[in-house]
Amino acid sequence: MDLKVGSDGSNDHYPNSLDYFSHTRNIQELLHFKNDDSGCIEGKIFMTWPPRKRVHRLNLEVVEGPAIYRFEVEVPYKDGITFRPHERVSLALKGVTVDHRPESNAPHCIPIVLRFQGGVVFKYLSGINEGKVVDTWEGSTDEWYNPGMDHTVSDAIKIDARGVRLPPVPTATRTPIQAPSDVPSCHTQDVETDRHSPSIVAAHSATTVLSKRPAQPSGRSNGSRAARKKRRLLKQKELASANPLGNDADELHPTDVTTPCQKQPQTPTPSTVIDLSYCPPNPQQVIAVPKGETSTPEDSGIDHSKNNSSSASPLKAGVRTERGDIFTALSDLRESHSLINVIGIVTSVTPEGRSRTNDWTRSITLVDPSTIDLPRQSIKVNCFQKKYSEWLPQVQKDDIVILRKLKAVDFKGTISATGYGDKLRWAVYDLAKQSIRVPNKGDAPDKELVDHGMGYEYSPYWEPFQDSVELEYCRQMGEWWKLKRQKVSTVQCSEPPRKHLLISEASPDLPPRGFFNCTVEVLQKFNNQNGVTAVYITDYTTNPSVISVHAAWCSPELSEYVLRCDMWDDAKNVARMMNPGEYWYLNNIRARWNLSQRMEGTMQEAKNVIQLDKTRLEDFPHLRALLARKKEFALSKPTLTPRSTSLHIFPDMLLQDVEESTTFLTCVVELLHIELNSRDGHIMYVTDYTYNPDLPATASTASWAHNLEHRVVKIKLNGTQVDVLLDLRPGAICIIRNMHVKRLDASGCIQGHLGGEDKLIVPLHDLSDHHAQTLQRNKEGWQRENMLNVLASPPNGSHEESHELLKKSIVVSELHEVLASPAPNVFRVVARAMDFFPFSLADASVLRCTKCKSSPPPSFKQCPRCDDMMETHCKWFYSLYIQLQDEKGIELVASLSGKECILLQDVDPTDFRREQVAFDRFLAKLDPVLGNLRDVHLAWSRNEHNVIETPLMMFTLESWNIGDEKGYSLIDCSPK
Repeated sequence: MDLKVGSDGSNDHYPNSLDYFSHTRNIQELLHFKNDDSGCIEGKIFMTWPPRKRVHRLNLEVVEGPAIYRFEVEVPYKDGITFRPHERVSLALKGVTVDHRPESNAPHCIPIVLRFQGGVVFKYLSGINEGKVVDTWEGSTDEWYNPGMDHTVSDAIKIDARGVRLPPVPTATRTPIQAPSDVPSCHTQDVETDRHSPSIVAAHSATTVLSKRPAQPSGRSNGSRAARKKRRLLKQKELASANPLGNDADELHPTDVTTPCQKQPQTPTPSTVIDLSYCPPNPQQVIAVPKGETSTPEDSGIDHSKNNSSSASPLKAGVRTERGDIFTALSDLRESHSLINVIGIVTSVTPEGRSRTNDWTRSITLVDPSTIDLPRQSIKVNCFQKKYSEWLPQVQKDDIVILRKLKAVDFKGTISATGYGDKLRWAVYDLAKQSIRVPNKGDAPDKELVDHGMGYEYSPYWEPFQDSVELEYCRQMGEWWKLKRQKVSTVQCSEPPRKHLLISEASPDLPPRGFFNCTVEVLQKFNNQNGVTAVYITDYTTNPSVISVHAAWCSPELSEYVLRCDMWDDAKNVARMMNPGEYWYLNNIRARWNLSQRMEGTMQEAKNVIQLDKTRLEDFPHLRALLARKKEFALSKPTLTPRSTSLHIFPDMLLQDVEESTTFLTCVVELLHIELNSRDGHIMYVTDYTYNPDLPATASTASWAHNLEHRVVKIKLNGTQVDVLLDLRPGAICIIRNMHVKRLDASGCIQGHLGGEDKLIVPLHDLSDHHAQTLQRNKEGWQRENMLNVLASPPNGSHEESHELLKKSIVVSELHEVLASPAPNVFRVVARAMDFFPFSLADASVLRCTKCKSSPPPSFKQCPRCDDMMETHCKWFYSLYIQLQDEKGIELVASLSGKECILLQDVDPTDFRREQVAFDRFLAKLDPVLGNLRDVHLAWSRNEHNVIETPLMMFTLESWNIGDEKGYSLIDCSPK
């Protein structure tokens, strides 16, 4: 059975099959399918599975108005067919069988499966094969199908790979192959395809002539499974012997300008030759020569001398694989919404670390033949992973790395790439072993379901198949890098030395790339949360591109003479030794534009950075000139008011001690809540758990302010204080320096203000500090006071009454406040149930093995992995979720699976499909909450509509942390 596709992607080869794509069927017609296989169904591939039992399985997503439908499709397996997620396809319904399956709790899933048994006709609507029509039916006499003289899909994709040049690799001398001399002209004779005899394939213009095996009868008449396996192994062996990239065979070379065709031998050989060399737009052809025939070295036109590297053509960056995947040259990267693949040489790599969002991160710089001769030779790739550091690319300098599914980013004209934790896939090529290096996986799994087990299966480890175009390209790049490494080293060493410049002379636009050396005086330094030390320096010259500094340590006269320099890595270690008033020689400082298009300095290296001695001016002429400028500056500013280089700190004070006369104070507080870009600006709410009647009685109605009456201070932020706030999270303990205390005119309540360039918010990580200990004692005293108030009950009061009193003490919150509050916490909300998962409540319990954490089939009583013959490890657990919605339309999904759920405490989970009595008790508990939702689900399964009617109730919820996100459990509920 041959797979037919137009090699140019046009529809001219399918004059009648296009009738199947003229009428698009809808989901209603599929749900009530009645043996009418006309028309087609269009959709996006949502998910695919590896082929199994000669069947492609995919999940197709169809959108009809606001509705989304997903269902499975099974297509007969055929070499060359590729289905990729997010590609759009149109499936002709010829020969389809629509089978119904059990209902699923997956979102948007409808319980049908489309199965194509004998073949399939479909059209790519997007992706690299857009416009191509694929037909795997054989022996059909229908008028709509006329295969003509087409190639297989895999052949068509391989022909597309000819657009990228892979130069010949120097190999040992071999006897090259030669085209047969009796090749007839395809312009002088007509060719007919005999389905039961060896095929005769005509070569199209500017394509590769491929040999094609004869078609086989459909069905299972091809013999036994062993015979099919033997034929498949034979085909793979012959493909390997004919593939020039798989066995280092000599590269085929164009031999004739006219379009030839080839006569097949009497015994057909299923071999395919892939020409991956770059071909200019002219009608040259490459001919696949039968095995055994040879030609002279003069005929091939290729230099086979392995040592003659100077005569080899240069390696062209970028490649298209036989699967159709494109690896982009680094110089061709442009910002777009599409994901890209690259292969490059690693020139530098940073150690693994944590990002601001606590993700694992690593940065890599890459070069390839397209960037090596450019002014900016490398491209930076930032890689992220949320859970496992072993999933980051494990590379070293000079490694060859394959990176797939990157996002190109253009930031102010500088192109970089980002690999996100649920998309990036990588592999490292070992040039010595000519294979992919095995990564060190540690305790990390090979793959995992994203979105906390609700999404698709993801693995960061990419495994190219043996003798693929990717591996051959990596091998050739390794050989190219060996020849170029010495030249690159020479070019880098021959770069002109950094010039010693004044701050007034520096610019990011000056060569080389804004780097320069300077002699400066240190004015101030600050250690930031992101691992960068900001050092403020001057050489008493001004630069109009530098922003003026307005801070307590800097006089107004000096504000225009100061340059900020951010130092990290080795330079940060030197910055720790710098003190205000010292003079330093800075080597290899780089000027750059910041977000405000103002110039600032950066430093990463510490080589040749030295502190200068004023007593040895004869050795440091630049220092002597700086001191002369400083003296002249002081004389020209007679009104210069000297300021201390250290920040004045106001004394520590508790909030309870703030009086009417207090204007500035320093305090140690716990951060409760952050509001960025609110109506009042940037706001932070803090407390030290002490009582002051001048503080607001109710800082907020949100849960984080519950029982904190007259204990919370609201602070408005300006300037650089906002940047510090971005690195903080609720619950952090901070030292607030020099907070300006103001009183509101209307209420007289206290409000704080922070601004300026000084670092006034300092996180306190040492909890043994006496300030932190004082805060902790105040917090414990506040908690004891709350417990005494809540648990105080009448002398004859019972435990239930105390419990009810405790519930009532929890303030009723709205769902948007619940979602915005930190976890863990407890809330009471007024809402109603709008949906539940799974779709059928009979599936609300699952069987899990408590030893290996797997989920055996419900019919099993023991775990097959753990050999649990005593049935001690497998237990039933609830897996039930309810979607709540308040009167403002805010929605939240809560779990009823926890042990704390009072609603289901006296109903143990079991196999509800077998235990009817337990299932009835389970439904009796849920029906008052769910209303008519069970009837609504039943109507949905029949493709009907039913109005949701559920009661408004009071729910008690608990929030908890799941990594960087939050989850919610339902504890109890009662009628409103």
